[in-house]
Amino acid sequence: MEAIILSTLPSLTTNASGSSSHWLTGALSLPEILANSSGSPNTSSADTGSGINLSARDADRHFNISTEASNYSYYPGYIHYRDKYDLSYIAKVNPFWLQFEPPHSSTFLAMAALYCLISVVGCVGNAFVIFMFANRKSLRTPANILVMNLAICDFLMLVKCPIAIYNNIKEGPALGDVACRIYGFVGGLSGTCAIGTLTAIALDRYNVVVHPLQPLRRCSRLRSYLIILLIWCYSFLFAVMPALDIGLSVYVPEGFLTTCSFDYLNKETPARIFMALFFVAAYCFPLTAIVYSYFYILKVVFSAGRIQSNKDKAKTEQKLAFIVAAIIGLWFLAWSPYAVVAMMGVFGLEKHITPLGSMIPALFCKTAACVDPYLYAATHPRFRVEVRMLFYGRGILRRVSTTRSSYMTRSRSSFTHPSGEGADGGTGRDHRMETYLMNNNLMMVPEETEENEEIVVVAEINNSVSSAIEQSKF
Repeated sequence: MEAIILSTLPSLTTNASGSSSHWLTGALSLPEILANSSGSPNTSSADTGSGINLSARDADRHFNISTEASNYSYYPGYIHYRDKYDLSYIAKVNPFWLQFEPPHSSTFLAMAALYCLISVVGCVGNAFVIFMFANRKSLRTPANILVMNLAICDFLMLVKCPIAIYNNIKEGPALGDVACRIYGFVGGLSGTCAIGTLTAIALDRYNVVVHPLQPLRRCSRLRSYLIILLIWCYSFLFAVMPALDIGLSVYVPEGFLTTCSFDYLNKETPARIFMALFFVAAYCFPLTAIVYSYFYILKVVFSAGRIQSNKDKAKTEQKLAFIVAAIIGLWFLAWSPYAVVAMMGVFGLEKHITPLGSMIPALFCKTAACVDPYLYAATHPRFRVEVRMLFYGRGILRRVSTTRSSYMTRSRSSFTHPSGEGADGGTGRDHRMETYLMNNNLMMVPEETEENEEIVVVAEINNSVSSAIEQSKF
């Protein structure tokens, strides 16, 4: 039977080295390959040649990979891996990836080095953030609990990188099916949880800055824990279904076969529906919420800048705009490439996907987990003070206090009331200022006060305004 099938299958065009010319430009999809053949694959059963019989369901799903893949012209990847690893595991790989020649050894080593660098830098950063929040009581505020949860998610995402590092060193799926399921499950769980946490952080800061006078929107400690519990349950639901292989999706090797993820190339209807729902729930909704939240945060802070001096206003707006752009840009660059690759597979555009083209987006996701602790925690004013205290002792507080006092004095002397009067006009003007802030939805009273010696918007008249604006930038 194998000889009959092989004799009817045409060969792909190869280059001078004998490898497929589609390695970098895309590959023919299996339906196109089978359409060009005069024979039809046997879907009743398949023998791997090593005494391992695949079920009819597996044979149908993988287009009888055990016989067709013996043709080097069609599945050079299969020929390369079949003598090194368990054939029953290789048969679970989507046949699309087996059409490509395995990359050069130097490429595997480069990927191993990148994963090693990202995991070390990211794990150190996230572990330090977790340590600081766990040991510094002043940092354990309701809003900061979300930031700590983000660090836990990112740390968990990077902890699984040794699996990818080892597989790349061994130049293939050396750790087998169990490691693949662990890698896929941990990645799906931590990645979805990180996305949900970033969304919750954005919405919390939106409520603090845009709706400060609505107490029901304020983030309490209990609400923070409930939000985190909901995020983990939500993420676990999407991550566990492929791990259990209940027919919706499954974790399979992808790209260079050294990492595992959802089988977004599966053409079965349940798998496509699952991937489409996951795309909306873990990408479209979070992106919309994050962009919406930070847009209105910027809008409110820019409006508050009208009561600052021109110099202070420009400094505040430029710095805040940069940080907000970094937050949205990092999130978009980290997750969009992988989402696009997955949707290309779902909608039958896999001919434009390459192994390298699927590995790079996966690296972007890991890079986001590496950068998050430095963007969300290291830029936190109170976090920076606590770090200084950790390394330099409490003497640093005296210098910070002196600097802030001097700056507040300058801010008070240069402040101009919206009516054109100075800041030293007595309690009547203070009352009018409070009325002005109230009318312009700027009377913000967050749960915790976070002062920053670098940016003080309304230093003495309403210290809570400065607090809320400071929170909006992280």
